[in-house]
Amino acid sequence: TLSMDAESQVKVTVYDSAGREVLLLADTVFSEGRHRIAWDGKESMGKELASGVYLIKAESRSGVKATKTVLLK
Repeated sequence: TLSMDAESQVKVTVYDSAGREVLLLADTVFSEGRHRIAWDGKESMGKELASGVYLIKAESRSGVKATKTVLLK
């Protein structure tokens, strides 16, 4: 869930445990309010990723927020 205080351009990226970018999940303008962003566990070419810990990073003018998530199969 992404919570925005004001409308802003946001880039949401998924990284693997080695710090490699595996998917650009979103790069768009989000309106003020709460937004749900779903990730299907696939990388940018559509290949399913292995179970493990991934970092999801959201970047906007107001700052950067990162969340760890566990992908289980």
